[in-house]
Amino acid sequence: MSNSMFAYNQNEAVAAGVSNYVADSGAYQGRILSAEWNVSSAKQTKGIEITFETSEGLKANYLSLWYEKADGTQLSGAKMLNAIMGCTKVTNLSSKGVQQSDGSTKYFCPELENKSIGLVLQKVLYTKNDGQDGYKFEIRIPFIPQTGKTLAEQLGNKDALTINNILKTLTDKDDRQQGGQQQSSSNQGQPINYGDNNDGFGDDWV
Repeated sequence: MSNSMFAYNQNEAVAAGVSNYVADSGAYQGRILSAEWNVSSAKQTKGIEITFETSEGLKANYLSLWYEKADGTQLSGAKMLNAIMGCTKVTNLSSKGVQQSDGSTKYFCPELENKSIGLVLQKVLYTKNDGQDGYKFEIRIPFIPQTGKTLAEQLGNKDALTINNILKTLTDKDDRQQGGQQQSSSNQGQPINYGDNNDGFGDDWV
């Protein structure tokens, strides 16, 4: 008599070799899984890191927005954060501490959790500290998933045109370095600069 060692799971079988993460630039509808408050260790710049899940179940992690310098000067990431708040109908953001298994505490924004939103994401290719190629995603613009409109279009009672126009020219952004020089890339699809992802290759105020 043999003992069963492994049971067949059809859902897992179908998912074999399929990525659970967003892989391409584009417009996605979904929800915010979490929004974590961050302060950079170098210059104490304030930011928020969003984890997003599309309606198809694909995740996009480490979507960072840096909104304020240590001296209180507002950064361009504040515009994006306000746009996200407008699209999700949130008027105030608070901080809630959650203790981690290692004893540390992370601070999250409960008002944004599970909020439905649309995001245009741009894939950014970059060079890691070890010289290897990597990629991340930046938020280009949020939109209201029910209407496909940006906040400005929704408030102005205008047609939903902006997202489709952006998608016509949206391409991956190439920030990789070769021989110590950053590669030049097309400015088509260039993201609005709403902040750096704090990976060592961003703005010098982080």
